[in-house]
Amino acid sequence: MAATYCTEAEVREQLELVSAEIKSKTFIENTIEKHSEPYINSRLGNCYEVPFSTIYPIIRSIASDISCYFILRVIFASRTPDETDFALIFKKSADEMIDRIIEGEANIFDDSGKIIDRKASFMGVQILAGKDEDSIIDSEYDEDDKPIFDLEEYY
Repeated sequence: MAATYCTEAEVREQLELVSAEIKSKTFIENTIEKHSEPYINSRLGNCYEVPFSTIYPIIRSIASDISCYFILRVIFASRTPDETDFALIFKKSADEMIDRIIEGEANIFDDSGKIIDRKASFMGVQILAGKDEDSIIDSEYDEDDKPIFDLEEYY
């Protein structure tokens, strides 16, 4: 079995107040495997090789938050809107961190503090994102009239 992004114990620890209602270890493990990991992979798959073979600390944290959301959504489905809003706090936390990672405002680090490289194809898109279009117009063109960019001139 491949390493999971977080453990049942980590999720249960975050859900201390409602863990008495969560009797099944299998339910939590299935939520991580069938909902949380695919969610993270779909959000980060354009910029990182997924599934992650090494589980980095921020991925573990995001997985735990998003797992809590999916579990609370099931538990609170028939309850008051306030309880449902409580579940959304976990999703919002996970989504905000994922968005920051995608936008380049946050990095994924390994346990030693080394930044995990993004996919090269994603980096190409990010390098040119937000550049002034006028600076691109003056670029050289290939035989198919596609611009040729010299990244050195932009940095």
